[in-house]
Amino acid sequence: MPVHQGRVSPLFDAARRALLVEIERGLEVSRVLLALPGTGVADQVRAIADSGAEAVVCGAISGWAEQLLLTRRLRVFSGVAGEAEAVIGSIVDQGAPDERFRMPGCPRRRRWRRCRRTRPNFGE
Repeated sequence: MPVHQGRVSPLFDAARRALLVEIERGLEVSRVLLALPGTGVADQVRAIADSGAEAVVCGAISGWAEQLLLTRRLRVFSGVAGEAEAVIGSIVDQGAPDERFRMPGCPRRRRWRRCRRTRPNFGE
């Protein structure tokens, strides 16, 4: 989860830190703050994938960055906004971010999807 000032970073592509949280059997077992390289989206994605992450929870994300994450077989939950701790709590409880953390303007649907009306969600 890219973070900025204790919140989910509003734009994945501009993030410089990611909070890696390991969850097993509904319990948080570890967390690490990962510095992301400022050398481009491809390097950010590589750093996250090389960390062993299985999913990325983020705010807005470019189509390019999302495709790179999906190519690395990472599940993407985009369109998320809010305090990082509260979002993590909902993921621990439910396995995905709660609807109350959906970014303003993102349509509500039965299942969590990315906030983009012109392209399908390739992550589901």
